[in-house]
Amino acid sequence: ERGGYVRDIRVEDSRVNKIRIFTKLSYNQNYEAAPEMPYLGEISFANLDMRQGDPRPNQAGRPAILIDGYEGHSGRIGPLLFRNIRLPPNASVSLRSCREVTFEDVTTEDGGTPVFKVEACEAVQYRQVAGVAKGTRGLR
Repeated sequence: ERGGYVRDIRVEDSRVNKIRIFTKLSYNQNYEAAPEMPYLGEISFANLDMRQGDPRPNQAGRPAILIDGYEGHSGRIGPLLFRNIRLPPNASVSLRSCREVTFEDVTTEDGGTPVFKVEACEAVQYRQVAGVAKGTRGLR
């Protein structure tokens, strides 16, 4: 049966092509509705080089970062932290049904800001860290 939690996950100092948290399944192994959805939270992604990700990230269905929580249950996914992440040029980020998501110093390879699509989320924050040269801190 569902329920419970997944928490305290850290992904750091790595090269990744994309980030996906996808929770569309709302049923158990027997295909019966889950009596309670699990929580996913206290997850952080820091010092990531995603510049080698999909070269077409703005095409439909291809965001560099996709968080797709339980529809109607935004309190079940979060808090999430994304810090010091470099994305390909023209990258997009898609958030749906999540809460307490912070983006800190998340930029594209060319120093731009990714395109954000946010739907049914609570407390999403965007911050740039002053005095940090874009694309350099912690990345080789």
